Amino acid sequence: MLALDIVTRIPLYRPDADAGFVTWLDIRVLGRDSATGEDRRVGAALAAIVHVGAIADSDESLADVLDGDGGDLQALYSLYFERDWLHRDIARTGAGSDLLYMSTFDLDRCDSRDEVAVSVVRRLCDTLASGCGLAVVPYCEGDRIAHWLAAGFEVTRAAREGAVGYLHMDTGLAPPDFIFIAPARARGGPAAPPSWTSEAQAVDECRQEFRNQHGERWIASATRERFLLTGDDISWDTVRVDHPSYEQLAAKLQLDEVPAPTFAGIILNREEQLWLTAVLLAARSFRAS
Repeated sequence: MLALDIVTRIPLYRPDADAGFVTWLDIRVLGRDSATGEDRRVGAALAAIVHVGAIADSDESLADVLDGDGGDLQALYSLYFERDWLHRDIARTGAGSDLLYMSTFDLDRCDSRDEVAVSVVRRLCDTLASGCGLAVVPYCEGDRIAHWLAAGFEVTRAAREGAVGYLHMDTGLAPPDFIFIAPARARGGPAAPPSWTSEAQAVDECRQEFRNQHGERWIASATRERFLLTGDDISWDTVRVDHPSYEQLAAKLQLDEVPAPTFAGIILNREEQLWLTAVLLAARSFRAS
């Protein structure tokens, strides 16, 4: 069983642009030691609640508050705010006036760390950050983000060429049913690729495998009748396209899509995009039946 131990510092004087309008949460993730029955630290996170509503009721500028708090928050202004308020095209439901920003995660000692990260955000949104209309998570190119997308997050700006990317979730929308109860599998023992990846290759099949710079594997299989794609970044689920038009699929993937290139809803980094495009172009000799 996991629990969160949260420490924060709240000044008692009137907030100003330098302090008081952003509450930082120092979060420890605790796990129960089965041998001793005691809680031990298995992870950590750092989060901030930007009190947008309180700033609007003051004489301070939201841009000045974010600028005064540090570099992490400065970049959020142009992405998530307009006229010192949450951007209405992003925070569409108006569920709250504040913003929850998840600055960092340190969950290497947690089993199923992706699920734990999502659960931390979801519990904060239900409790201390219940007044937030948006939850925001930064990420770097090559980071796994399938778990955030499955939990209802969207890409605000894709991470490319060293630039930080951002994901957001409108907290007023009903999120997918994603509740962490226990690790589905032990870390270091990932699910195996689906059976079709190890079956004998058919005469009319083009099968390709790719491993990106982070060691994540992708496997694709093309025939006249269907196209299959799987990878450990999507927990070895299989994406299937029946009667594919490979030329059209490749052309769509080659587009510089905003905010990021996707295939069947899967966000790809640059090297994955190039590999998959090459696979689809190689399969152009197949014609849909």
